[in-house]
Amino acid sequence: MSNLPSAILIIGAGHMQREHIRWAKSLGLATIVTDIRNDAPAIDMADEYYQIGGSDVEALSALANQLNEKFNLIGAYSGSDFGLAAVAEVHQKFGLPGCSPEAVTLSLNKSAAKKVWLSQGLPTPKMALWDAVPPEDELLKLAYPIIIKPLDACGSQGVTSVNSPEAVSDAVALAMQYGEQVLMEEYFDGFGIDTIGIMWQGRFIPCGIGDRYFSKPPYHFPTHGFAPSALPPHDIEQAYLLTEQACRALGIDNAPVKADLLYKAGKFTLLEVSPRFHGDVFTTKLIPFSHAQSPVLRWFSLLNGTDTLTSSTAAPERVVMWKALFPLAPDIDFTEVEQFLNDHSAMLEFFYEPRRYKKHQQHSDNTSLVGFFWIAFNNRQEADQFLTIFSNRFEGTLL
Repeated sequence: MSNLPSAILIIGAGHMQREHIRWAKSLGLATIVTDIRNDAPAIDMADEYYQIGGSDVEALSALANQLNEKFNLIGAYSGSDFGLAAVAEVHQKFGLPGCSPEAVTLSLNKSAAKKVWLSQGLPTPKMALWDAVPPEDELLKLAYPIIIKPLDACGSQGVTSVNSPEAVSDAVALAMQYGEQVLMEEYFDGFGIDTIGIMWQGRFIPCGIGDRYFSKPPYHFPTHGFAPSALPPHDIEQAYLLTEQACRALGIDNAPVKADLLYKAGKFTLLEVSPRFHGDVFTTKLIPFSHAQSPVLRWFSLLNGTDTLTSSTAAPERVVMWKALFPLAPDIDFTEVEQFLNDHSAMLEFFYEPRRYKKHQQHSDNTSLVGFFWIAFNNRQEADQFLTIFSNRFEGTLL
């Protein structure tokens, strides 16, 4: 066994990564962070910082070599898709438990992943991969509405629903701003179900589930959500089972995992799976705020060989809502928004980034949000009532 101090490499040093650093240090780990920004908010908490972008696999792999000479490197962690290739490379290079590069590549290829799921009978939308707008006679054969989105993009960028053949051309043009190919999918209605878990040595560990709601069509970006999910226990079990089946189908093991599902009338539709947790709004904040176990801490503990937590599918003690801040006006006083929330709710945290306040009104994806807040409630009814109050108070100001 190495006498070197144990350490973890965390890709990204934003506001949310401050919690990751805190959890890692609670396990006695040295923390090394990377970020392309040299003024990222979490840098001051880490033991070491290196200015490297999350998608720079070569530089991150070289850094891991350097770190492994003075630390017992237990792993690398990324909460975003762009860092997963580097994480897989580092784990494979040093023989650490982790998702294989092949499984990472497959899971991030939406078309290839869906073909695997369809071949195994999993409930995912039928799709086609387009390099250009198909001929009119082919468009007339489609059953509308349909979803058109980039093959490779995140943050709901370039995703639209289309109700007629006449609208396809504009939707394809938007999607192709983010890549050379687009996916056309069957449209399924319903609200979102977010699941997270850990695939570890062949078994699935459930770590959290919540409900997610989206903007009105034609765009489909998330606006708010809740944990725990309001689904009945049987459906929660089915959501976790579908997540596990989708991960196994892609060969994902020894990795955090997340699934994007839709739910309506007792039926699930599988949209995406990735070998990482859901975004930090959900994983780092919402789940722990609801008094459930921290999935990130659980993952770090497994990598460190110190996991003593027991799995629990029991409902957390309270309902917590997250809501994104999408400005509809050019001169919003966000201190007033924060004060209103403090005065009228059990707010847990308010996060606003002035640097993101660059556009308003025309929201089509997550890139135009400027912050979030999280609020605790005794039950879902209270949460729904407050959401109505908040929407009425800031109508025309915030989405």
